[in-house]
Amino acid sequence: MSTSETPSERLSVLGLTQGNSVPSARFRIRQHIPALSSQNIEVIEKPATFGAYPPAERSTRPFWLCATGAERLMAVLSSSMFDATILQRELISTLSSFEKHIKGPLILDVDDAIWMHRGGIAARHLARNADVICCGNDFIAEYFGQFCSSVHVIPTSVDTERFLPKTNNKLNQVVGWSGTSGGYRFFFPIIDAVVGVIRNNPGWRLRFVSDAAPPFLDKYSDVIDFLKWTPQTEVSAIQGFDIGLMPTDDSDWSRGKCSYKMLLYMACGLPVIVSKFGMNKTILGQGELGFGAIKPCEWASHLQTLIDDNSARVGMGAVGRNVCEQHYSSQSISAQLGSVVRSAITMNASRL
Repeated sequence: MSTSETPSERLSVLGLTQGNSVPSARFRIRQHIPALSSQNIEVIEKPATFGAYPPAERSTRPFWLCATGAERLMAVLSSSMFDATILQRELISTLSSFEKHIKGPLILDVDDAIWMHRGGIAARHLARNADVICCGNDFIAEYFGQFCSSVHVIPTSVDTERFLPKTNNKLNQVVGWSGTSGGYRFFFPIIDAVVGVIRNNPGWRLRFVSDAAPPFLDKYSDVIDFLKWTPQTEVSAIQGFDIGLMPTDDSDWSRGKCSYKMLLYMACGLPVIVSKFGMNKTILGQGELGFGAIKPCEWASHLQTLIDDNSARVGMGAVGRNVCEQHYSSQSISAQLGSVVRSAITMNASRL
């Protein structure tokens, strides 16, 4: 399809994502496809069938590399059939491979501090070859602005028509966290303080929803629950919380995160307690929707406040829901993404 088409005509975009269950693919590309279609932008997603990263078993890595390389090469060769390509990270994990052979305007979509891998060589290569870069937050945009003149902040959005507050006012007495198991490390500095509060409030539980159980489950089994995450139950699991937690560390890697756990809690009408770093701090400044904490004693104090005060929980949850709807809903972000896609295609056509 020719890139000389006018913006009013239907456009076709290739989306090269990291896999079916990868959050960036689900929430930064796939959930926008219906809305983009209504804007006359058809996105054909081609996720990495064999996974975004090499398998843990070293003996199978050569097979993974061959299979992934062949699949991604075929996808790149098909790029000439599209008006533009959206690429999320490297085609093959941390390696520069076929990216320079992508035809038409290249839109790089980034929601992590990917330049922190292997000295950032692959990330810089991607950035220099991109026509447009969509960044999940200001910290990421500041870095990639060194390499590309067309950088846009497109937050990771929440489908606020799916992630909804629970329909009843029942108190579940659950403090919760939902995320991948790699995030458990952020609990080590605060887990004793948090568990101490839970134990001092009979009936309350600390619940983790993830792909694997927390390593401290056995130690605190008297107050900790674990639920296996599934896409079918991810909404109801968060609706089962009364308070949402999101600890991180004070690092550039964490500053590159797009506060998605926090936004999911907010969409479901929960008050939050989060580490006040990076984008978390920015969102906290948009309304009285929760508390920021750093020291273990701050986590404990804020948690006790929310456990004690039902009106504060309800009020902060309502503010958080409103902030999410106003600034981070997929309905509004889809329009921003569509505008960026069209501008990239128009900009490329003007050079021809």
